[in-house]
Amino acid sequence: MIVCRSLESLLYAWRTQQKCVIINPAYIDRFSETYEGFNFEFMNANNAYELWANLSFCMSLTGLLVCPGNVENIREFDGEVKIATKGAKIFKLKTDKVVWFDSEVEDHFNVYDFFDVRSSKPHDIKVLRDEDMFVNKINFFPSVRPNVSQTKDLVAYSRMTHKQLLNSDWGNGIARLKIMRMMHSAGITGPLSIRTETKTYYKKPKIDFYKRISSKVLEPLRSFEEVYNMHQEMGDAWKTIQKLKVK
Repeated sequence: MIVCRSLESLLYAWRTQQKCVIINPAYIDRFSETYEGFNFEFMNANNAYELWANLSFCMSLTGLLVCPGNVENIREFDGEVKIATKGAKIFKLKTDKVVWFDSEVEDHFNVYDFFDVRSSKPHDIKVLRDEDMFVNKINFFPSVRPNVSQTKDLVAYSRMTHKQLLNSDWGNGIARLKIMRMMHSAGITGPLSIRTETKTYYKKPKIDFYKRISSKVLEPLRSFEEVYNMHQEMGDAWKTIQKLKVK
């Protein structure tokens, strides 16, 4: 049985057609360079986030994924795994081996600050980068909010320690200030303010904090590229999904 927290571990379980359980999963960043250049059509996905969702669904449907979305704790004993669910139920499974695929990198967190863009001039910029690990990267993406289909919202990526996460000096308000500076440096402005004979002035963009997601940095046993290029075992679960695709 594979204990999964990363996309690498979940895909490994699918490639090898082994039973798995998900606990404390990492946030899947669809903009991560780790997943660039890979084709996810085999799971009808356009990015890594959709790949995780579709893999989870298919593996749950075919019985490879145990207690999907309902695992609170896992304990391993001699030839047996005890799974405690969020409903305080205990499931016991016999297994020859448990593979803890992902280990945590001590005191390192991936932090994602999402902002809604209320006003900004249209632009074609997809990503902004900085050398500092606090707001190291900003990704712009088409907004999914209703009635704002022409707007691009954004997410800022940072790498932090636990101490920084608890410190207001590294909070979303400070992140917003740095995002605004980076947008200004890239020439991203708000709507037209005033135009004179010699100069045109623009307002500043307006952005509203939406949410922050923090996720432990994980170190999988194998890289995503290694797992992606593995031979696909054609077990019963794999065959079931292929039949459903045809229908």
